[in-house]
Amino acid sequence: MIDFTLQQLVLRLCALVFIAGVHGASVAGLACALGDQGPRYDRRLRLNPLVHLDLLGTVSGVLFLAGWMKPIAIDPAELRQGRIGLVVDVVLINVLPIPCLTGGHILTAVKPMWRDRFRRSQPYAALLLTLLAALGVVTGALEPAYRALAGSVLGE
Repeated sequence: MIDFTLQQLVLRLCALVFIAGVHGASVAGLACALGDQGPRYDRRLRLNPLVHLDLLGTVSGVLFLAGWMKPIAIDPAELRQGRIGLVVDVVLINVLPIPCLTGGHILTAVKPMWRDRFRRSQPYAALLLTLLAALGVVTGALEPAYRALAGSVLGE
């Protein structure tokens, strides 16, 4: 049963607003980094959640825990690795068992005893991941997995 107390609704709204800004800017930034400058020209390369929020998606997210944001227009022809490259990059990065990523949450679901340790290390892991991404270490480390996955999906 979904909790519809005012406190829960406000917390969900705050979370969605924050997530929309970060997620939207991240997807737009990844598209720009891969060669498509469209999101930059559409003014979507910003943390301002108002440019990313979809009104109906936000209301649905707050009330029913399933929402969405405005789609970011990406031209696959402009991406150096094509549309599949963007998807593969996002998937590979998110499944890493690092506390601040989806893979870290999956790992703590499998190993609940690690939950507190992961929760305490999450801010440090996020800073370290940002530094490693800025230095190109993340993309370099994921390159073999990217080639294998993209090759199997594209049939190359």
